[in-house]
Amino acid sequence: MYQHIFVPLDGSAISAALTRQALDFAAAVGARVTFFHAVADFGATDAGALERSLDPAAFAQRLADEARAVLEPAEQAGAAAGIPWRALWAVSDHPHQAILQQAEKLGADLIFIASHGRSGLQRLVLGSETARLLAEARLPVLVARVAQD
Repeated sequence: MYQHIFVPLDGSAISAALTRQALDFAAAVGARVTFFHAVADFGATDAGALERSLDPAAFAQRLADEARAVLEPAEQAGAAAGIPWRALWAVSDHPHQAILQQAEKLGADLIFIASHGRSGLQRLVLGSETARLLAEARLPVLVARVAQD
C-alpha cells in the first residue's frame, strides 16, 4: 500500500509522539520513513542577514544545529525500531510548501503529519501548516491526532 512515508517534524512537544505513531504505522505496512524539518529562514531577518554576511560558516552551522536538534530524536527512534529511515531538512519560511516539495521530489506516497488540535478562532488567528498542506497536497496526507505529553 504505502512504501515511503514522509514525516514532517517541527520540534514541538508532539514531535516525539508523532514519530512513534509514524514508525508504528510504517512497521505495520512495511514502509520506509523520511523525517523532515523546515528550518525558519533566520537569514531573512536583519540580525540573520548580518550574521550570514559576517560569518557564513557560523550561520550555516546554526541552521544545521537547529535541524539536528529536531531530527536527532526521530533518527534514534527510527534506528531503535529497525525501520529504514532517513532525515532531511531545508530552510523555508513556508513549511507546508517545503514539505510538499520534498515529499514529491523524493517520491513519497504518504505524508504523515500531526494536528496540533487548534480549532475555531485559535486556528484562524495562528494558522495551521497542516491545513495549508491539506489544501495544496497532491498526494495522500494522514493527519494524526497527537496528544501533547
